Amino acid sequence: MYKTIRIDGKNVSFKGDKYITQLYRQELGRNFIKDFKSLRNVVKYNIVPMRSPIKDLKKVNFEALYLICWIFAKNADKSIGNSEEWLEEFEQFPILHVITELSEIIQFSLTGKTFKVVL
Repeated sequence: MYKTIRIDGKNVSFKGDKYITQLYRQELGRNFIKDFKSLRNVVKYNIVPMRSPIKDLKKVNFEALYLICWIFAKNADKSIGNSEEWLEEFEQFPILHVITELSEIIQFSLTGKTFKVVL
């Protein structure tokens, strides 16, 4: 499943499939499911940019959210460099907007089915 999202004036392609968790471990040495749990705190604490209290923002592992976005982009375009280089390409990266847009592709990668998830 593919999706293109406009980020900082650029069209960025993302690809989800059943191998995403293995690719995540190979590329980063991290557990996708464990990092994915950070997304639950975004929902649980209703995190909203510029409006959420600092104490709630501290409960979200934003690094994990950026890495999840990167792995889906890397899966779509193998020429993408490491996660730090990729993020440096953007002046602005609205992580909560992007992760919300990716929710359907994430669900597809984990279950093989699509659901519309509203964060």
